[in-house]
Amino acid sequence: MPRTSSLLLALLLLAAPLLSAQSAPADRVAANSGFATTVRLAGHLPRWANPAADAGPVPGDTVLPLTFVLSRGPQQQAAFAQLLADQQDPASPRYHQWLTPQQAGDLFGPTQHDIDAFTAWLAARGFGTASVSPSRIFVQASAPAFVVAAALSTSFHYFTLDGVPRLSTTQDPALPAEFAAIVQSIVGLSDAPILPMGHGQAVSASPTAQASGAQPRDTTGPQTHYVTPGDFANIFDLNTAYTSGIAGVGQRIAIIGRSRVAASDIAEYEAKTGLAANLPTTIVPGAGPDPGYPANADQVEATLDVDRVLGTAPSAQADLVVLSNSGGGIYTAAQYAVDTLNDPILNISFGTCESSAGAAGVRSWDTLFAQAAAQGISVFVCAMDSGAADCDAEFTTPPATQQRSINSICSSSYATCVGGTEFADATDPSLYWSSSNGPGLVSALGYIPEGAWNEPGSAGSYTVASGGGGASLYIAKPSWQSGTGVPSDDARDVPDLSFPSAEHDGYYGCYALGNGDCANNQFEYFYGTSNAAPAMAAVTALVNQRTGTRQGNLNPSLYRLAATPANGVFHDATIASSGVAACSASIPSMCNNSTPSLTTLTGGLAGFLLAPGYDQATGWGSIDVGNLLAALGPSQAPTTLVLSASSPLLYAGSTDTFAAAVSSITSGMPTGFVQFFLNGVMTGTAISLPASGTAHSPAIAFAASGNNAVSAIYSGDAVFAAAKAPPLSLYVDTPGFSIAAAPSNLTLAANSTAGGSATITYTSLGGFTGVITQSCAVTYNG
Repeated sequence: MPRTSSLLLALLLLAAPLLSAQSAPADRVAANSGFATTVRLAGHLPRWANPAADAGPVPGDTVLPLTFVLSRGPQQQAAFAQLLADQQDPASPRYHQWLTPQQAGDLFGPTQHDIDAFTAWLAARGFGTASVSPSRIFVQASAPAFVVAAALSTSFHYFTLDGVPRLSTTQDPALPAEFAAIVQSIVGLSDAPILPMGHGQAVSASPTAQASGAQPRDTTGPQTHYVTPGDFANIFDLNTAYTSGIAGVGQRIAIIGRSRVAASDIAEYEAKTGLAANLPTTIVPGAGPDPGYPANADQVEATLDVDRVLGTAPSAQADLVVLSNSGGGIYTAAQYAVDTLNDPILNISFGTCESSAGAAGVRSWDTLFAQAAAQGISVFVCAMDSGAADCDAEFTTPPATQQRSINSICSSSYATCVGGTEFADATDPSLYWSSSNGPGLVSALGYIPEGAWNEPGSAGSYTVASGGGGASLYIAKPSWQSGTGVPSDDARDVPDLSFPSAEHDGYYGCYALGNGDCANNQFEYFYGTSNAAPAMAAVTALVNQRTGTRQGNLNPSLYRLAATPANGVFHDATIASSGVAACSASIPSMCNNSTPSLTTLTGGLAGFLLAPGYDQATGWGSIDVGNLLAALGPSQAPTTLVLSASSPLLYAGSTDTFAAAVSSITSGMPTGFVQFFLNGVMTGTAISLPASGTAHSPAIAFAASGNNAVSAIYSGDAVFAAAKAPPLSLYVDTPGFSIAAAPSNLTLAANSTAGGSATITYTSLGGFTGVITQSCAVTYNG
């Protein structure tokens, strides 16, 4: 990544346009409209909701939780898109200058007039109280199916999909033309099968094997090893980061799920693998409902996600955001994580194919992830586990007809899509694995060559099991997606990168509910691309700690780094590294993500071959984390910036000055510039940092009472890295006065005619000049 000198950064601070100068959004809903004309919103009818699969009407009292995804006006959308590009352009004054959800709403969201008009219409049509997100892009409202059907001029039926009845609208929804201009799509009109991509199996580990330190092995595959956190660190070069204190300290990662995790499973996993105790925080958005601990794949998914996050960034805080489908499920949980929680990293290990989700489903996720990017949130999504045919059910026999499709959640250009690789270690495992475990069950010796993850099974048991990848049907190719091997199509291509995901050499874990109770000579091993996505989310926590800032959409940086292979950031998976001697797209193997047919290895869907550089089987390949941190991390020494106010109390109409103290644990004195901000707006010009290391702001005026926030940014210099101080929250009070009496009490002796006196002093606070009325009361204690 290009380095920014202190002089240039100071100039950028001085020249940066104020976000508050952005032109205000214009009203798009006409006042006093009659709502006479309706318009149908295309793309909401999934392909599986067809007459042949109709299973009957949905009961009218079935409550549907909906999210209306609003759009921006053309000018606001263009300005928003430019901001997103500038935030990832190192030459822009707005590089890594993130918004809050509220700022995004004020600057780029629909107007309050339009929001009020739309929510009033929802209320009039029988919807419950609508909840509007701070970004003004998401409006949540629930209503019985008969109310929704009447309001949107449609009906709801069940349709059989893979043997399961799924709810769906029978036609695209209709809205008054005035609201169709501000509503982009509606989430919740169909029960698209958004499924967890995590898979696990229990293994019994004999006490003898554990006592001798032998690596537990799968009895069905004598060359299978289980990847522990220490193994992952050895293979992908994390140990240097750990020894230098880069382990995710101070970082938070939001994990989206539909289940809580058993604290005992996480604690056992950490104890067995030598990790410090660090349990996740579980968050149930709003009124829930709380999914609890379902005994299904949702709890498997949540457990492995937490394992992979804390096993890769041991000091990070994992925030598990869970919500059951009846409360809006994955989308509502993710929307809460973006608009309310605002953690700098977001992981989603779920998926449904684009063909199933449809255009509206893809647009809804893309809009949410664009909002996340503006806030500096890095989003990671798994590529799914059915190879080039992501509509097929993974780890099952292929259907008679297969079609290319990718994960609809993964297709957004504002999410990093993480696919799957497989270790090419079968020929001679001793080259890569020790014959016994060290502390933390570690046996990996170093990096292991990789191919594409593809486990099609064998004669009589062919299955679809491979890393997803391909081209989006709905998202155009972003400007940053270029480089060696990137297809010259007009579509967003996925995945962007990959990590091991195969059942062969799965990830060690503890999951007692699935008979993988680590406290009872058992363990669980996990596989699927849902292991790869949280691993990359955790790697990004190390990047955030190393750089001292959020990264936002990581894709532009990844593709810039891929343009210079000499930096060693990527382990490129190629046909040669896969070990496949006779590579063909028509034969599923570790050189592609093709699928078998129902009865033979050949005759399935031809996927994509591995190739030098980028390919649609593994993206750019896996990551050498040490080299990534060196390439993205600052060359300067890290600094801290501490902000303090000179006055403990502030009053409306008063001024105050603030001190910004810059320090570093290394020797030398930082130079550069400090810029102060009041409520997100720059105050004055950047100030040269004096030799003392403490810069003082000019006098900042506080015109009115209320809450305020003062913050500061240090530019950095050739030796010391830039730093940003957390906002200093201040309450500005209304001017008044204080009263003091000396002495505070007068005592008169009984029957005495002698008087007494006291001096009462009134002191103005905050320039108070009003009239004071006083009175005197005497208490007689006879």
